[in-house]
This record gives sequence, structure tokens and C-alpha cells, in this order.
Amino acid sequence: TLSNSIAGASNVVSTISAGNNTFSNFDVASSDRGVLISAAGNAVTVKNVDIFLAGAGTTGVELFSSNTAITLMDVDVHGGSTGLISDSNDAANIINVDANSSIVNTTGNAVLVASDGSTLNFAGDINETDGVGGGVFVTNSFGTQTFSGLITANTGTSAGISVITNPGTTNFTGGLNIDTT
Repeated sequence: TLSNSIAGASNVVSTISAGNNTFSNFDVASSDRGVLISAAGNAVTVKNVDIFLAGAGTTGVELFSSNTAITLMDVDVHGGSTGLISDSNDAANIINVDANSSIVNTTGNAVLVASDGSTLNFAGDINETDGVGGGVFVTNSFGTQTFSGLITANTGTSAGISVITNPGTTNFTGGLNIDTT
């Protein structure tokens, strides 16, 4: 298990720029951010990783300002504020999240896509049943997002799905089970 229990630490796993990168077969316990992929110019693969988050403002996987192919295989995010953030600062990533991946019970949004020109293919399941966190939030994205896994969003007063100021395309093909108040 990798952990950032040191006060002030932020990322547990981080990659920037050079070379193709593969990270596999580990668990992350984090009170900030589990995996950060930032400014990557070459392919990045993260596989067989469980991320356990605690506390406000935590993020499982953040994809920022990269222009490359990013693959998440059997990556599971448990708790925290946000499961996956794709804020590629208008870059054109191709992001593939496989069907063995999942996001469970975040307190913010399971998936946040913002200011992003990426193609996001999310085949994993999203399960927000704690009545606290929201489901999928897409804003100001001109890319294409396809969610082909089941999205269960029993989110209380939080939005199950929000698509705002989105000149791109957002598809939900895997089924929606939404119960909000």
C-alpha cells in the first residue's frame, strides 16, 4: 500500500512528460490525491490499483494538461471527494477506463470533466448510493464522453447527472439508475 500520510504531501503517484509509463498492482491510501497524470506526452497505463480516499478535497485520479493516450484498467476508487477529474486544459487525450474499473461513494462528484477536449470512454460502473455525492458532472467540454457502464446515482439532493455549457458530446449507453430528491 502506498500512502501519503506525511502532512503537506499531495500526490501518491505522479507522472509528467517523458516516456511511456505503466503503474500496476498496488493500493493507495490518500488524504489528498491518489494518482496524478500531468503534462504527459506519452502513453500512460494504470492497472490493478485500488484507491482509498479520506477527507474533503481528495481525488482518486486526476488527468491534467496531458496530450496522450491514458488507460485505466481495473482501477477502483473508494470514497473521497472526486473519483476521476479530467481537466486536460483543452488537450486532446484519449482516455479509456475499462469495465473492471469503478468509482464508489464519493462526497463530491464521481466523475468531473471540465475544460476538456479529450475523448473519454468510461466503461466502468459508478455507484453513488450514500446520498451525499453526485454522479457525473460535465462542464465546458468540447470533447466526447461515453459512459458505457452502469451509473447508479442515489444522491439525495445532489445531481445524478449534470451537463452544463457543453459544446461536446456526452453519451450514456450503459444504463442509468438515478434517484434524487
